[in-house]
Amino acid sequence: MSSILGKILNAGISRRSFLKASAAATASLSLAGCSNSLKKVEDASVLAEEDAKWVAAACWHNCGGRCLNKVLVKDGVVIRQKTDDTHPDSPDYPQQRGCARGRSQRHQVFGPDRLKYPMKRKNWEPGGGQKELRGRDEWVRISWDEALDLVASETKRIKDKYGNKAILGSLENCRLLSSYGGLLLPWGVTSAGAWPQVDAKMTGGFAGSTNDRLDWRNARLLVLWGANPAWSSAGNPAYNLMQIKKRGTKIISVDPLYNATAQSMADDFVPVRPGTDTALLVGMAYYMITNNLHDQEFLDKYCVGFDADHMPEGADPKENFKDYVLGTYDGVPKTPEWASEICGTSPEKIRSFAYEIATTKPMIFSSSYAPARTYKGQQFCQAFLTLGWMTGNVGISGAGVWWNAHSRQ
Repeated sequence: MSSILGKILNAGISRRSFLKASAAATASLSLAGCSNSLKKVEDASVLAEEDAKWVAAACWHNCGGRCLNKVLVKDGVVIRQKTDDTHPDSPDYPQQRGCARGRSQRHQVFGPDRLKYPMKRKNWEPGGGQKELRGRDEWVRISWDEALDLVASETKRIKDKYGNKAILGSLENCRLLSSYGGLLLPWGVTSAGAWPQVDAKMTGGFAGSTNDRLDWRNARLLVLWGANPAWSSAGNPAYNLMQIKKRGTKIISVDPLYNATAQSMADDFVPVRPGTDTALLVGMAYYMITNNLHDQEFLDKYCVGFDADHMPEGADPKENFKDYVLGTYDGVPKTPEWASEICGTSPEKIRSFAYEIATTKPMIFSSSYAPARTYKGQQFCQAFLTLGWMTGNVGISGAGVWWNAHSRQ
């Protein structure tokens, strides 16, 4: 309470004004209680807005919502936050409302544990210093000039001693270090798992794009694979999904957990053991192929690699997807029973799920990043895109096969 009072006083409100406003608010609320209704009262927050300005601010949680943040700034300090109020709200033109996580960002900016200046380990010196103290050493404040000098000198030392291959960089400093002779970049990313690499090779990088959120409402079926937007994207993405549900679209959630999205939005839930999604997808493909439920015309026209007759030039015909699923060469048919032993989903559920996605158009087949963040995650990405394309739900309204952060719009 004392810290809140301090912030109010620092915002330019005298103690006398604050007490006066508080007394007025208390009296008004007391009277409102007697009449069993609440009345709008002027309080300290109104006084705090004097000489302050509302400005747009970013929401940096990267949930996919891109919701609007507005902050009230006075003397360089954020004293209040609010979300989108630029136009009336409606399902077809919704406000970009932030969730509680986004609306609390001012507490991060002015939090007591935020780093506000460069620091280094007390016993660290160029070359490493006392390495045995890592994780136990104290931290001391240093100037920006000292921090920049240390980074520059250590980068030069490592390059001179070990070469540019010893410099591990990132996307953020890639351009800078490339101009310094090169760097080593990690393969893949923690966030999206194997998706970027697989997408680049299978689609040229287009499978991460989705239809407009309004077009999602034209889908008859929406499959959310490994996605929990009701929890991770609780602002605009979750709101848009609720509009899809209100339009009558059936939603199926595939996940190891009966998560918040499955509970609040899904009409059906398909459980799968963590890290075994690929087996489930391949078992579904077997059922579709053996029952002639796949869209062969679409595959022949737009895809390569599905069967021996449509392989890329120079590729071994035996490496096609269809023969792998049927077990033509390895002697192991990837039946729903085979898949069930691995993924834990019942054979009956695998068959009914496969039948539903194969016979429902338009359908959206959408995966989050999560299933690709596992050992051999690239196999999941390949199987997911292939199974989605087998349904032919591409290039038509209300349909799509893609991956994105939280199956968002």
